[in-house]
Amino acid sequence: MKMSILALSTVVTVLTQWHFHSAPLKTALILFAIAILFADQAKRDGKLRWVHSSMIALALALPYLGCVDVEGRTFQGNTMVFGLSILSFFWLMLNRIVDRPTVRNARSTVLWLYGGLGVVSMILRVVFERNAVVPIPFQGYADFIGPFMMTLVLIITAYHSRSIVPSIMAVLIVVILFPELKANFQATFDQMGWGSGFGSATWSALLVISSFALREWKFLKNLSDGDKFMGTDSFPLRRNDHTLFTWTMIGSAIYLGAKVNTWNLIHNTSIHGIRLKTSLAIALTGVTWTLLGVYFRDLKKKTQLGTYLGWTCYFVGLSMAYDNLSPDPKWYELTLIGGLSLQLMYFVYRFVLEPRRTWAASQLTAPTKTILQYLSFLACAFCISSIFNGETVKPISYLVSFLAIQLVWDGLRNKQDRYGLMLYVLSLSVLLEISSPGSGPLLNRFRYTGLINPFLIFVLVIQALHLYLETNDAMYKKIKSLIRPFHSGATVLIIFSGCFSFLDF
Repeated sequence: MKMSILALSTVVTVLTQWHFHSAPLKTALILFAIAILFADQAKRDGKLRWVHSSMIALALALPYLGCVDVEGRTFQGNTMVFGLSILSFFWLMLNRIVDRPTVRNARSTVLWLYGGLGVVSMILRVVFERNAVVPIPFQGYADFIGPFMMTLVLIITAYHSRSIVPSIMAVLIVVILFPELKANFQATFDQMGWGSGFGSATWSALLVISSFALREWKFLKNLSDGDKFMGTDSFPLRRNDHTLFTWTMIGSAIYLGAKVNTWNLIHNTSIHGIRLKTSLAIALTGVTWTLLGVYFRDLKKKTQLGTYLGWTCYFVGLSMAYDNLSPDPKWYELTLIGGLSLQLMYFVYRFVLEPRRTWAASQLTAPTKTILQYLSFLACAFCISSIFNGETVKPISYLVSFLAIQLVWDGLRNKQDRYGLMLYVLSLSVLLEISSPGSGPLLNRFRYTGLINPFLIFVLVIQALHLYLETNDAMYKKIKSLIRPFHSGATVLIIFSGCFSFLDF
């Protein structure tokens, strides 16, 4: 009879306040007294249901303690997540102090209940009033602190219950729902900005890095059974190793990275153009995708996609940042910066990571080398086309030098004539442009009489090098893939020059 009256009193207390508009604080005190009576009965009988009833009564008291505007009868500015997180920490502290089976067996069940109420409160906060601004400063800050506190509570809950569900709740609260409180965030932290995607990109990279660390923690291996639901049954979706946390962390990182590369990019482009923070965010997601490829390296070739996608995002972000920072953007400067960055990555992977990590060669070095080869080849073709379309050699000289070195390096390493052929065409294009000063397309400035001497010098240098290699067979074998296209090209130049000389004669 006593328990029935307490349960009925809980319902009557809530309905009375709603009907008569009584003071919220008095309602909270009554609910608090009911919770104490439930707790006392739990101590006497040792039954878990009275412990659960006591904690539910305390949760019902939160709206009347200021977490919800019950007098205005609106959910605007509700800070239930903050209140539930405070109550959750109180419950965890009580579990540390009170060594009773009834308290210990109810630990995770109560936390699951509070976590579920927290998710519902966040959904109400976002769906019905995402653009509402909380006028009271304290409530505004509680609106931000609460989700992070509840996330910590749910992480602890996941560990005690050995279930991945609380981790999913934490992701829903802090990763998906919390960023939607745009209006309140801008009103409170206007100087930090919002919507650029930089915060999401940073968190995505940090989550992947943290997943690497958690995977190696010994205390997360072969976990015990943990708490039981209602003291009897196991919680659903149990995990007994690091995947208890890493699965949701990796999922969150993928969601945040994809959000930056799609929604944030499109949103910023359509409204006010790409800002510097958005450019940096796009580049930073390149780190996330590369690390994800490394994390899933056991999938072998499929994970190389992370390296390719990572460098693509990095270069897109770099080009946007360069466009924001440079007063006069030039395509050849951007190409040179991208090429040097890629070359630096290759050296770090090849000479720093490979000696320490066996997987670095196939996972990072090989894809980076492939990207560098094809992009260098493509950049060479673009440079040649630009020269013939009227671009002078002087402004692109650094890029041409870099690409020439790349072609020599790739030719010596791969032993393929195509690199020597591209180097020959690039060299000949530079020679034609230098020997035909002026403006406009190169073919319009072409004068054969002014090219006789440069052509002869070019051919003689090639022939002299070829004669030297006739006496050094070992050297010839090393660089024959580079020298053969030059030798064939010199022969074509001689025939071409002879034909023009004959016609001129």
